[in-house]
Amino acid sequence: MVADTLEPSTPANAAQFVSVMFSGFQGARTSGDEARQRVALYVSQVKSYPTWAIKEACSRFLTGAAGSNAAFAPSVAELVKACADE
Repeated sequence: MVADTLEPSTPANAAQFVSVMFSGFQGARTSGDEARQRVALYVSQVKSYPTWAIKEACSRFLTGAAGSNAAFAPSVAELVKACADE
């Protein structure tokens, strides 16, 4: 159903894709509390988007297709914009 594809993501699903995205950027690799806080911050801003949009946006940053500096993880604002553009 179309409505299902527009349903907001769960925080757990969003966190999964954001975490994977961060693992692809050497400078963004953290652990413990710092990693959890970073992921929570990003998730708090993108969880209103459908899971598929978050997944696609994170994938675009990982592959360099997002049009940003592929050497660095995106800012929160860049990821939110990429989710909105999906």
